[in-house]
Amino acid sequence: DGAHWQLVSKGWPDDPTITARAISSDPNGVFAGTHNGIYRTRDAGASWAIADSRFADQFIYSLLIDPQSPNIIYAGTATTVLRSDNSGDTWSEVSADLRSVRVWSLALAADSSTLYAASDTGIYSSRDRGTRWLASSDGLPEGAHPQVITVTARGLLAGTTQGLYRSKDGKTWSAVDGALGGT
Repeated sequence: DGAHWQLVSKGWPDDPTITARAISSDPNGVFAGTHNGIYRTRDAGASWAIADSRFADQFIYSLLIDPQSPNIIYAGTATTVLRSDNSGDTWSEVSADLRSVRVWSLALAADSSTLYAASDTGIYSSRDRGTRWLASSDGLPEGAHPQVITVTARGLLAGTTQGLYRSKDGKTWSAVDGALGGT
């Protein structure tokens, strides 16, 4: 009912700051992005473990589970994009075109055909589950660092350091009228 809370931190790293989360199709499964990699629980939070120790040094900014194929999970990190093809058991770096790029947010088209990444250097799109990325930032002003991206029924929205932008095609962006601008 939300009136009572219990700390569930068994297995957490020393710095348990949660920076992202994703809820799996298993009702007891949750993934949490931290300053020390991706952690997961399979028992509704009673215990946690690092999902893949090879990436324990990664700062995770975003997590995304493919709704069409829930065994595929993406993670945006401080330097790359990771993907798991087996429900989070193992992860691999899949973003050769985005190395050394901070990926703040990830979004997936409703039909799972295109993956989008909001990064320090712009918006990127991938039509092959993150293997190759193309710049998709036409119309964004210089210095408008995208920090969040989401898919809507009418296209995409991107929150940047210079305001809110909309795209109908995922390539060309325009300012949303009435959106608050950045400073």
